[in-house]
Amino acid sequence: MEVLRETLIFTVALMLIVILSVFCVGSVYAISQPRYLEYIHLKPSLITIYKGDLIVYDLSVRDFVSVDISSGLVKSLGISIEPVKVAVSEDRMFFISHTSSKLYMYFHGKLIEIGLASNPNDIEVYDGLLAVSLPDLDVIEIYDVETLEKKYFFEVDLAYGLGKISIYGRNFWAVSSDGYTLIKIDLESGARSSIKLDERVMVIKAFKEGVIVATEKDKIQKISSNMIIEKKWQLRNGSTIDIGLYVIEDGRRIIYTARSRWVIGEIEEEVYEVYVNGRIFGDVLSSDRLWFIDTTNMRIGWVWLSRPPRITEFEIKPAGEGSFKALARVFDPDNDLKNVTLIVTVKSKIPGLPGDERYYPMDKLGEENLYAASFNLKSNEEVEVNVVAYDLAENMGVSEKIPLVYKEEKTKTANVTKTEEQPAIELTDIYMIASSLLLLIPIIIAILAIRIRRKTKKKHLKKQK
Repeated sequence: MEVLRETLIFTVALMLIVILSVFCVGSVYAISQPRYLEYIHLKPSLITIYKGDLIVYDLSVRDFVSVDISSGLVKSLGISIEPVKVAVSEDRMFFISHTSSKLYMYFHGKLIEIGLASNPNDIEVYDGLLAVSLPDLDVIEIYDVETLEKKYFFEVDLAYGLGKISIYGRNFWAVSSDGYTLIKIDLESGARSSIKLDERVMVIKAFKEGVIVATEKDKIQKISSNMIIEKKWQLRNGSTIDIGLYVIEDGRRIIYTARSRWVIGEIEEEVYEVYVNGRIFGDVLSSDRLWFIDTTNMRIGWVWLSRPPRITEFEIKPAGEGSFKALARVFDPDNDLKNVTLIVTVKSKIPGLPGDERYYPMDKLGEENLYAASFNLKSNEEVEVNVVAYDLAENMGVSEKIPLVYKEEKTKTANVTKTEEQPAIELTDIYMIASSLLLLIPIIIAILAIRIRRKTKKKHLKKQK
C-alpha cells in the first residue's frame, strides 16, 4: 500500500444573501431633495424670477431686492409697496396689493401705475397676456403686457382668493363664486363651458390640454379642455389648505407645494414628496427649479426639476480567484446623467471604526443604460457593495447595499491506497529522493567517524595493559 499526499485548493465566495440581483432598489424620488441659499440673510415673504435674478420682498426693509444667484449680490429695487401677488413677463414685472385699486408694473428700473376699476384680487401672465381678477365687479380684464391695451373683457361670477384664475393659450379658466363650478372661456370666440365638482375648488392651474385642480378634500384632479375629469390623485390630509400648483411638460408632470405640511411634491402617475424642514410661505417656478421660502428658518431654498437617476437593477457576479464583476442598470428620466460609481466598503476589524471605502468608476456597456465595473477582494474580506449615480444637477441615486464575504480555503486530504496499478516514478520523485539521501550522507559519515574513534581508543588501552 502506498500513501499519496495531494493538496487540493478550493476558492469559495460566500454570499450573505440568497440572490445577488436587486431590482428597483434604493429610495426613489421623482423630485430632487431641497437645497438652500447659504450666503444671503433676508426676511423673505414673496419671491419671483425676473431677468434671471431672484426677486425677493424683504420684510426687514420693506423693499424688493434683487439677488444674483451666482454671486449672492443683493441690490435694492426701491419698490416699497407690499405685494400679495407678482407676475413676470420677460422684462416686465407686475404686482398687486389688496390695499390699492392699482396695477403696478416695474419696467427698466421704473415703477408704472395703472388704475383699475376695483381692487384686484389676483393676476396671472401667459404668452404676452396679463389677466386681472376683479371679483368685486365680477369682471375679468386681460391686457397686452407690452402696450397695456385691454384686449379682453368678460363678466364672470368670480370667486375670491389667489389661484382662482388661470390662462393658457386661448383658454381662460376661473372658479365661480359658489366655489364648486369651474368655468372655461375661449378668448377668441367668447364661448363658455363649465363643470361643477363635488368638492370646493382651492386652486387651479391651466395647461395645454386642460386644467389641474386642487380641491378641499386634498385631491388633485386633471380635467380636460372638454370638461372631462381624466384622473384624480389623493394627497395626505391638510395638503390643499394652502397649496401652490405648477404644470410642466404639457401636463405630464405636476409640481405642488403643500405649504402647511412643509412638503414639495410631484405627480407623475404616482405621488412623490420631499420634506423641506420648514413652513413654506411662497414659491415660484423657474426654468430649471422650484424656488420656495422657508419661513421657519428664514431662508430660501429650491428643488431641481431634474429628477434623480434611479438604479433599477444591481447584480454582482463572481469571476474567480477573488475577482468580481458588478452590473447596474441606471435610468435617468431627464437624460442628464453625469457618472456612475461602484463603492466597496470594507468592514473594519476594530468595532466602532468606519470601514475603508474603495471607488470604481463604472463604464457604460453597449446595452442601453447598463454599467459595469470589476473589483477584487482579499481572502476573508467582508464588504458591502452599492452603486451611486449623479446627474448634472448633482442629484443622487443610490442602490441598496449587497453584503459579500470572500474566503480562500486550503485543505490537505487523502490517504489513498493503491492495490492495483502502481504509478510510474517521475524524475521529480527521483530528485526528491536523491535530495533526501544527500542530507543523510553527513550523518552517516559522522556516525562512522565516531565508531572508528572508539575502536582506535580500545586498541590503545589494550596495548597499555
